[in-house]
Amino acid sequence: MADGLTVRRLYIDSRFRSTGTTDDFEVQLQEGVQLPANCHCYMSEFTGVVSFETINESNRNLYIGEFVGGVASFRIVQLPLGAHDSESLRAAIQDAVNVGRATGVGTYTVTRSSSAGSTATASLGSAAYRYYTLTVSAGAFAIVPDDLLENLAWYASTWRGGGGAVYDTASPRSTNEIFAFSDTIQWQASHVSKFVDLRSKHSIFVHSSLGNSDSMGPNGLRSILGKVAIQGGYGSVVHFQHGGSPYENSHIGPTMLLRPRFYLRDARNQRVDLQGGHWSATIVFCIQ
Repeated sequence: MADGLTVRRLYIDSRFRSTGTTDDFEVQLQEGVQLPANCHCYMSEFTGVVSFETINESNRNLYIGEFVGGVASFRIVQLPLGAHDSESLRAAIQDAVNVGRATGVGTYTVTRSSSAGSTATASLGSAAYRYYTLTVSAGAFAIVPDDLLENLAWYASTWRGGGGAVYDTASPRSTNEIFAFSDTIQWQASHVSKFVDLRSKHSIFVHSSLGNSDSMGPNGLRSILGKVAIQGGYGSVVHFQHGGSPYENSHIGPTMLLRPRFYLRDARNQRVDLQGGHWSATIVFCIQ
């Protein structure tokens, strides 16, 4: 071709990966493709399924403080991994938070309500938003917000310095991603969450070895080809279509294209474990 490109499109599908898992793999091309110095690329479309679990390694930690007899203590409650609707998640929270509670703290109960009214079933109308009420029968407790979890000074004095558990302040892996409570520490016998969002990932970032520092992600990462919005819950179909702007193109030449890598990360650069679920995309090459 006059512009030096012999391949215009690269179709990738995680089913035909050469190495790796469905969320992080390499593709072995049948022949090497020379991309010239002025070559750019963009992800024109993406299709997949929300197969990552509602509670996964990136959001399973519920950070809770308990106040009994004038003494405050903090612990991390790890919710069991799995896919949930709002009712099964309510039951999982209640079971997990009652294990390992501080001496003198009563029994925790979690109830689920919605803008349509309280119910014990999972079959609320889709237009209703849901929220949880977490109550303890004796003592007081607080749910730690992300602003504190990500604060190094608070972490050092309250968790690590105080003999508590160790976690990464840059990535607390907090349940606040799904159901957050107050934005401050409040010692109360009952807390009502903000709305429950069962989308454990709001966006997926498609990274590739093709990336050449044309983009910058939330954590400064420079290998992103595109951002895919997650609009549905577990089991729903995900689709992305390129918007047509030339500013979405990534400069990639000159290079020999032979074994590109593609991998999925969330906004905190955490792995998006698809549990074996597959996805496909189209990469378009152009000269600019």
